[in-house]
Amino acid sequence: MAGAREYEADIAIVGAGAAGVAAGIEARAAGARAIAFERSPEPGGAAIISGGGCLIVGSPLQKANGIHDTPDLAFNDWIAWGGPSAGAGR
Repeated sequence: MAGAREYEADIAIVGAGAAGVAAGIEARAAGARAIAFERSPEPGGAAIISGGGCLIVGSPLQKANGIHDTPDLAFNDWIAWGGPSAGAGR
């Protein structure tokens, strides 16, 4: 195919939003070769419209303060506060 490029990587990340960029940073820190693909001309993803919300589950700060959290509890909270469209990607 004319103009096609080939890349070699251990990990391919689809989407260069906050999660994709964070995944790339972690992959590189672990010694992997990572590449992110983004269809938009610039990175951004859904985080750009999130209003600053961030979900962190089981953090050291939570544990130090006796807060027990799990991905399932966090997801249920996310749906309760954000409505059905918050879980549309699951």
